[in-house]
Amino acid sequence: MAKKVLFWPDVYLEQGHWLPTVVWADGLKDKGHSVEYMGIEDCASVVSPFGYDTDPTAANFKGKFHVIFPKLYPLGYTRENHGSIAERWKTDHVFAIANGELDSIFTGPNKPDLLVSGYFTSLESLMIHYKYKIPVVLTTTFLRHPQQDPAIRALQNMMAFPREVACKLMRQAIGKEAWELNPMEAEDFVKPLEKFHELIPCPREFEFEHYRSGEKVHYVEPCITPVENYGIGIGDFWSSLSSSWSGQVPKYFIFATAGSQVQDYGERAENMFRQMINMMNDPQMKDYFLILAVGPELVKKDWGTSSAKYKVVSWAPQRSILENSQTKIALIHGGLATLKECVYFNKPFVLLPLGKDQLDNSLRVREKGLGEVAFPDNIRSATLLQAMNKALSDRKMSQQLEKMRAIFNDAEIEAKPGLQVLIDELAKL
Repeated sequence: MAKKVLFWPDVYLEQGHWLPTVVWADGLKDKGHSVEYMGIEDCASVVSPFGYDTDPTAANFKGKFHVIFPKLYPLGYTRENHGSIAERWKTDHVFAIANGELDSIFTGPNKPDLLVSGYFTSLESLMIHYKYKIPVVLTTTFLRHPQQDPAIRALQNMMAFPREVACKLMRQAIGKEAWELNPMEAEDFVKPLEKFHELIPCPREFEFEHYRSGEKVHYVEPCITPVENYGIGIGDFWSSLSSSWSGQVPKYFIFATAGSQVQDYGERAENMFRQMINMMNDPQMKDYFLILAVGPELVKKDWGTSSAKYKVVSWAPQRSILENSQTKIALIHGGLATLKECVYFNKPFVLLPLGKDQLDNSLRVREKGLGEVAFPDNIRSATLLQAMNKALSDRKMSQQLEKMRAIFNDAEIEAKPGLQVLIDELAKL
């Protein structure tokens, strides 16, 4: 029997937390299930190109996107209110959930049968689970330490509240009568998170061998971003690119990106990009053209006069570039989504970690022998060129990358273990 599934990957706009879920959403649609998303208005733009839209009359419409917390997080909030990394998580929407602001979505005949939520919404998903009695599957779109499980994440967030406020939130979530019969401490409140299935969209072979997680934790298909074919400008991008070189078309492309991390590490990312541009002056680069995707803020900087050797853009169609046979190498920050696409499309890469999980990912890359690693704070154009040459010429590295590519492709195209977990869970309902 067809079921209704609601995806909520994150409260905030982090593309890497949203895009992998589209693979599962499309897979469930193909199996006949109904799929919808919810999120703040800023996040609608991430999944609307793939058919999950606020407008049901959209040409490629597949499922509704429910805008939530519009007063707390109006359109443009993400761009205007970054804050520090430590201050990113807010408490306002937790009170909104407790006070029933999501009743219209989770009650009535059109309520979802299953919520597929994110690691970074662990506490919020738990409250929804208690309040509306809805099953939850969690998605963790980075490679976490085994002890940093969703229950610990939710407990840490709960500790942001004074004890009396935390108790009130828990009471509102589980119901007054249930609370009076069995009042809880926060440690007990988060226990159900240990029993939810957790999908990590990356094959186990990429993880540290000594990491061991519980039986509910599944390393699954890499969830490569679906082809962006719904009018978001891929053709326009390539057309505009061709106007950058004068006469002679370059033989090869170099793709460089720092993903969404430029908002947290802007100065370091800018220095890294400028060293890449300097590298293009080397005679060795005569056949290469550098595509720099620097984000909406850094693109406003002065990047010099128009050059036939590089182009600086806010956004670039990453999958389309990495699929292109002319693209010979990628210079990346090491976020899991970009890293997985390099492996999936068998593109040599230099990893330049800016922070967060990228540092651990650089260790994974070294342990598996998949690519070259350099560090942005010490990078110069000469050392960057050296690292790039190593990534392009190292035979053993190439062999390891090809082996991992085969594993990724099998999981993505044939096995689809994450999709199967979701299908199995729906069959139980």
